[in-house]
Amino acid sequence: MNRFIRSLICILLIFALSLNLFACGRIVETSEDDEMEEEETRSKENNTRKDDVNIINGDDDPVVVPDPAEDGQEAIFLQPYARVEDGRIVYGYADPSGNIVIEPVFLDAQPFFKCGLAIVTDVNGKMGLIDKTGKYVVDPEWNDVSYSDGVFICYTYDGRYSNVYDEKGTFLFMFNGYASKMTEGYVQCYDRDNRGYIDMNGNLAIRRDGDGAMGDFVDGIAAVADKYLGPAYFIDKNGNDLTNSVSSGLRMYKDEESGLFGYKNEKGEIVIPAAFSDATPFLNGYAIVNVSEDYYYMKYGVIDTSGKFLLEPEHCGYTRLSNGLVALGEKVSADVFLPYDYYSFSRKALFTSDFSKSTDWIYYDVTDFDSENACVYDGENTYFLDRNLYSTGDLPILRGKGSFYPDNDLLRGEYNGKLTVLDRKGAVISQASGNVDLGGGIVAGKQVKILTPAAKIAYPALTGMKDKSLQDRINSLIVDEMLKPYEQLATFYGPEDTTYVDSDYSLSRKKDLLMIDQSLYSYYLGAAHGNGFRNTVYIDIATGVQYGIKDLFREDDREIWNLLSARVTADLRANEEIGYFVDSLEITPDSFFALYEDSIGFYYGQDEIAGYAAGIVEFKVPFSEIYDHIDTEGAFWKSFN
Repeated sequence: MNRFIRSLICILLIFALSLNLFACGRIVETSEDDEMEEEETRSKENNTRKDDVNIINGDDDPVVVPDPAEDGQEAIFLQPYARVEDGRIVYGYADPSGNIVIEPVFLDAQPFFKCGLAIVTDVNGKMGLIDKTGKYVVDPEWNDVSYSDGVFICYTYDGRYSNVYDEKGTFLFMFNGYASKMTEGYVQCYDRDNRGYIDMNGNLAIRRDGDGAMGDFVDGIAAVADKYLGPAYFIDKNGNDLTNSVSSGLRMYKDEESGLFGYKNEKGEIVIPAAFSDATPFLNGYAIVNVSEDYYYMKYGVIDTSGKFLLEPEHCGYTRLSNGLVALGEKVSADVFLPYDYYSFSRKALFTSDFSKSTDWIYYDVTDFDSENACVYDGENTYFLDRNLYSTGDLPILRGKGSFYPDNDLLRGEYNGKLTVLDRKGAVISQASGNVDLGGGIVAGKQVKILTPAAKIAYPALTGMKDKSLQDRINSLIVDEMLKPYEQLATFYGPEDTTYVDSDYSLSRKKDLLMIDQSLYSYYLGAAHGNGFRNTVYIDIATGVQYGIKDLFREDDREIWNLLSARVTADLRANEEIGYFVDSLEITPDSFFALYEDSIGFYYGQDEIAGYAAGIVEFKVPFSEIYDHIDTEGAFWKSFN
């Protein structure tokens, strides 16, 4: 493990800059005194309401799924259930009492939607839709299945087309290309011959020629551009240009010589000269603009129709939300290098559509919920704000990090790293918990540690073992191997020193051997690319002993290391086109390895022995070639044979 961590740190240090603690700004509200007094009263009422709602525990302990309230939709109360069969995890569904309702035959199973359908992945890795009996209503032949606006959109790489189904699984229409969601009854289609917006009947309702961007419809309008990276304007659901009605008669234009944006009036006269590298059409009398010429020094601000700055251009990004609110990223110094993706993790403030009111700079995550509410995460709790920045009375306050969208009268989304379905009071109805039944009453419960707004680590914790002391030792060992080594990687010190970290794992059990295969991705913001890593952990759950590769072979066998080294070196040299940095490899008792049904693999992280494009490199050696060297009477071999 030490070599593994050293290699991680070395890669990150290549991109590291000076470590400056970044301070966040704060905007003073511009509402009138009586509005502020009213808001203060409402805030007190909302704070009082926190004591009355169900605030779900977001700590490291597994979420306990409560008994669901009765509402006649028993399918949504089925819980995804996983167990180990033949060395791999398979998924099915169980009722709240733990009784298997749909046998585990899937590679993945998501919580049921309110309509009674669920997205599953079959043994071939293809996705489909099943009903509450486990019967396919949409056959598993898709690479992606998503839900939005009351429909399921299924996409296949083969043929590059999408089918759309209603909430009963009935086919509605097909279109060429991919779309992640439908909004307000329209889906974007980028097919060359039918480019534009398709309606719920599958008709091309709005044709859009050219190669310009097409935005989602929000409150009946969408931002579009005629050319790639060209000036944008708003249209309605009939495709009509709304510049005069919603953009104060000011149309964006692009200066061909400088490539910058400005604004002209109806007569084509320049009202606001081209001075912005990025800009939005005017809406509600304001536009968001970027004054930076360098993409890595983004400086966004808000201007009025005269070009005067209402909010100075010193913010790291923006988001327009469906309920009319606008999110602006934290202030950044003019000379600070600003990775373009830092905004996603920065502190943000929310503004009303007319910019008369705002919040403090306290939100790390801000997403659309519906046309009335936004979902926000302030570093401690997740909750919902309406278009006037008031906490929504009929939606819950949740402890921890979440991002939700409506599923009829339910809430669905990622909550503390797990796909979760909640009712409007905040009670968990169903969750893809990641818990795996290992047999013998032992369950590997998935834990997700949120290290920073940009970093999270997943790892298992065992429950159900008869020997609680042994169970505690094994869980401590897992934490030492899968969590603690990476905590130091999760820097979060402003745009100049923030690291995105994400991990997941798969596991299985064979006899007494618990086999955990952890994958981790780390990206130092601003670097050319991130790096993927792998970490395998093998623990005997009967004894709590962690095994290394040396435990597989006879203790007095010195020849095995030369044999393994020669074998993987031969494979390396046989694939010179990969462009390895080395011409030989040495296998030692400290080498990283993975066990397979009939072989052992030795793996290396990205950029360790080959270029980034090569990915994680692995060399496999069949057991048949080294069987005479294996200690078949040893504890490691016997733990899984």
